[in-house]
Amino acid sequence: MRLTSVLIEGRVVIAASAPPMDHASVHVRLEDVSVVDAASLLLAQIVIDGVVHRGSSETVVPFVIRCAVAIDAGADYAISAWVDRDGDGSPGAGDLHSDRRYPVLTRGFGRTVDIVVGSSSQQTASR
Repeated sequence: MRLTSVLIEGRVVIAASAPPMDHASVHVRLEDVSVVDAASLLLAQIVIDGVVHRGSSETVVPFVIRCAVAIDAGADYAISAWVDRDGDGSPGAGDLHSDRRYPVLTRGFGRTVDIVVGSSSQQTASR
């Protein structure tokens, strides 16, 4: 079964323990990770600019990614997140990254995901 134009919804949660930041950009990527020991294939990406995190409480950044590529039920797909602290579009010291990719869409995984970045536990919860 192949699905087209799928929406994936979720939240990137910047932990209260993460350092404060102004003008950050949150990058969320959907990738086909089906082939082991090979580079993943980027299917969709969203960038959310102007994110502010004060550091005294969690900052929740909701996202929706639309993937116009046909989804193969036998393939593996994953979401990952990168918080570009200074919003310059280049990886740098102090940027926050999800510690792993989070499976979505196939093999019993849904279309929603929460990713926590910036904490020592780097945990996620599926909704």
